[in-house]
Amino acid sequence: MKLIIHTDGSSRGNPGPAVSCWCIGSSEIINKKELGIHSNNYAELAAVGCGLKAVLSIPLEEQMSDIDVEVRIDSQTVYFWLGGTTPSKNVKEREKIKEMIKRIKDIEKSFKSINYITVRRENNKADPGYI
Repeated sequence: MKLIIHTDGSSRGNPGPAVSCWCIGSSEIINKKELGIHSNNYAELAAVGCGLKAVLSIPLEEQMSDIDVEVRIDSQTVYFWLGGTTPSKNVKEREKIKEMIKRIKDIEKSFKSINYITVRRENNKADPGYI
């Protein structure tokens, strides 16, 4: 089984009031989590973590270890970080971001496979248009 997660995150002011959004599969429901004051990259990464946690909570007949997950994101920076590139020393909230990446990598182990795909912002289903 394959599940697709669409994610997006943003902050006003960078750092500023931040929000993460995600939706799973063909759902038209966009889930939103307000994060407080954070950077844009933090919000983008938090959206991935929230989306993956949401998949873990879905009651499915298949074992999580049999599920292939595709995460669609519009942040090339987060895409590279999740691929193994270390955030540079001048990245805002670097230590928090490194810890979040570690937590995401731990969640990834629950699935058969995980694939991150970058999409253009205008094609991002999780973009509610107001962040």
